[in-house]
Amino acid sequence: KGCFMGENLEACSSAEDAVREANLVVFCVPHEFAHGLCVQLQGRVRPDAIAVSLTKGMRIRPEGPQLISEMIRKKLGLADCSVLMGANIAGEIAMGQLSEGT
Repeated sequence: KGCFMGENLEACSSAEDAVREANLVVFCVPHEFAHGLCVQLQGRVRPDAIAVSLTKGMRIRPEGPQLISEMIRKKLGLADCSVLMGANIAGEIAMGQLSEGT
């Protein structure tokens, strides 16, 4: 069982391939993996790409905590990284049920 995600969505197993030539990059990974993913993607994301983070949590560093959106922006050399949060469950969203975000 699955849900239709749109005709222009293509699944691939390579993060590098997924961001190649993308003008919008959405991060939806557990916060523990966000830094490693950004390191993997350095130099591979278009500098004019728009980044959106759905990742909850913070990166804990010796010099203090860092917002995941700030880490994405800095690691990838982007102008900004927007954040979308909400108490949503993916299955409910896929079924078209009411959801909210901030």
